[in-house]
Amino acid sequence: STVEGRSAGLLENANVSAYSIVFMLATVLSSGVPRPLAYSLITLAAGGIYFTLSRGGAISWMLVTTVYILTTFKA
Repeated sequence: STVEGRSAGLLENANVSAYSIVFMLATVLSSGVPRPLAYSLITLAAGGIYFTLSRGGAISWMLVTTVYILTTFKA
C-alpha cells in the first residue's frame, strides 16, 4: 500500500483489495455453500477487510452479509 500501516496485498491499493474480498465473498455465498461454511467465510472476510482499513469495503461487507442473512433466514 502507498499508506503506511494499511495492508493491500498484491493489488497495491487497500480499497481495491477490500472490494475484491467482498466480491469473492458474494460470489461464494451465491453458490449455495452450507451455512457453517458461509459464516466462517463471512468472518474470514471481515478480518481481511479490517486489516485493509477500507471504510467502503466494510460497508460493502455489511451489505453482502445482511443480504445473505435476510435471503437465507428461515423462521
